[in-house]
Formats: sequence, structure tokens, C-alpha cells
Amino acid sequence: MDAIVQFVRNALCTVKNFNVLGSTFLYDPNVTARYYEFPSPMDQTTPLEILISITQIYALVTVSIAGAKMISSSIKKLHLISRLVSLQVERNDAKKEKNEVVARRIVTESLLQESDAAIRHFFVGVNVFAIGISFVWLSANSYHITSTDWIGGVAALIHALTVAEIALLVLLYYMVKDARDAMRKSNDMKTFAANLSKSKGFSEVDGLTVEEFGWLSADEDGDASPLFWTNGDLSSDVAADGKMLTKAEEAVATKLAKLSKSVDPQVAESL
Repeated sequence: MDAIVQFVRNALCTVKNFNVLGSTFLYDPNVTARYYEFPSPMDQTTPLEILISITQIYALVTVSIAGAKMISSSIKKLHLISRLVSLQVERNDAKKEKNEVVARRIVTESLLQESDAAIRHFFVGVNVFAIGISFVWLSANSYHITSTDWIGGVAALIHALTVAEIALLVLLYYMVKDARDAMRKSNDMKTFAANLSKSKGFSEVDGLTVEEFGWLSADEDGDASPLFWTNGDLSSDVAADGKMLTKAEEAVATKLAKLSKSVDPQVAESL
């Protein structure tokens, strides 16, 4: 729906910029006055500008809400990760088995990676929210409000557009970065799969990374990742954090034990 509205908004703005159908009712403010009498200077608003403003107000609401939700979920996840990392640092029970040691390392590294991801998600959410708020002045401009000093005038409109463009540049940077990371991940998966197909079991579990563990265990028995914080599960509370960490480590250790004995050939093929 968002993409459709965005397409319609851009199409309407293009029609206005190039004065397409310039002699029709779309450019006649008197048509608008038949249905509602705006005060000056809003009485200059044409039907075409009304249509554009509707799509802009839609963007204002939906994009702002999306950004706010990203910020809120990131803060909740950072609180959860912070609690879990603190618990992980305080835990001093010795791990004797090799798989248990590796499982604790994988769990700890996963927590740190998710912390970085949550911080980035928060930063992206701030930029998305800024883009959404900028539509206040864009929609106001459609009603000629920016020709007054009610909400800062033209200067405020320019500032809003500047903030939106900067935020879009930030999002573009992350898009390029994600594309590069995806290409790197694709090459790593090919190399990993080639090495994996040559062996019946994955014996060198002590060098296994969080990413490689995810590749190996993703489709195993159709189970979800034991690293519950990567699945968006933020329902853990302080009382249950320790138990959830122990459960995650035990699940990882169990999977590592299975992987050290045999690896499903289909896993290498899927990679």
C-alpha cells in the first residue's frame, strides 16, 4: 500500500511540475471553494494540490509511526541485550566440555552482534521518523500555509527538506552497505559449503562463528534458532533471563554435538 501511495504522490507531483492538463479543473481553486471555503491564503489550494496533500498526510502518519516503532523496538531490545550481557559476564560456572565452551562463546558473540544491530536499527528509526515529520511542511505547502509565518514559512520548509534529504542519504548508505555485506556473505557461504561438502562431520567446532552456526542449524529439524533474541522475542524478563541463557547455551551445545558427528548433505546444497 505504501509503495502505491508513494507512486501516486510522485505521479501527481510530476503532473503539477510539468503543468500537465493545465487548463482543466485540477488547477482551478474555485472548484475547491465549491466544497470548502479555506481562509486566505489556503483559498488558493487547487484540487490537484488537495490530492497531493492527501498522499503527503498519509506519508506523514505511516512513516512517522514506522520510525517510532523502530525506535521503540530498538530500545526494548537494547534493554534486553544489556541485561543478558550483564548476566553472561557475571556467570562464573565453569564449562568443561568443548561444545559447552564453544556454545557459550557463540551465545556471547550473538548478543554483542544483536546489540550492534539494535543500535543501527535505532539510528535508522530516527532517520525514518525525521523523514515522516518533514511531511508536515510538505503537506502544509500544498495548502499554501508556508507562504505565511504560521509554522516557520518557506525557511522552515527548506529546513524540513534538508533534514529529509540528509536522512535519505543515511538510508542510502545503509542500503549500499547491506548490498556489499550480502555479496560478502554469498561468497563466504560458497566457500563454507565447498569445505563442508568434503567432510562428513564438522569437527572444528571451536572455530565456528555465529554466522556459520546459523547456516548449519537454520534448517535442522525445522527448529527456530535457540538464540531467541535474534527472533524478535523480547518477552524475556529479569527473572527468566538466566534460565533463557542457560537454555540457549544447552541448545547450541546439543546442535554442536550433532554437527561434530554428521552434517546433513542437504545443508551444504542449500548454502
